[in-house]
Amino acid sequence: MSTGGHGPHRLRQMFVMWLSIYPALTLALWLFEQFGLSQLALPLRTLVLTAVLVPAMVYVLIPGVTNALKRARRVKSSAQS
Repeated sequence: MSTGGHGPHRLRQMFVMWLSIYPALTLALWLFEQFGLSQLALPLRTLVLTAVLVPAMVYVLIPGVTNALKRARRVKSSAQS
């Protein structure tokens, strides 16, 4: 029986994405403020943010968070044994 994509795997996937996106977006917005880029028009600001953050998410942050959570799960399961 299908869970309609709402099972524990999807919940973990959502959590990994949030753990990756929130700090990266917060840092990017802070850097925009520091370097005066917040003065850019909204469409240009969004273009720059997505051009930097989407590849960082796909190739670095989401795989990194996923691997860290897998390692933590392995440590936890070996500690329980």
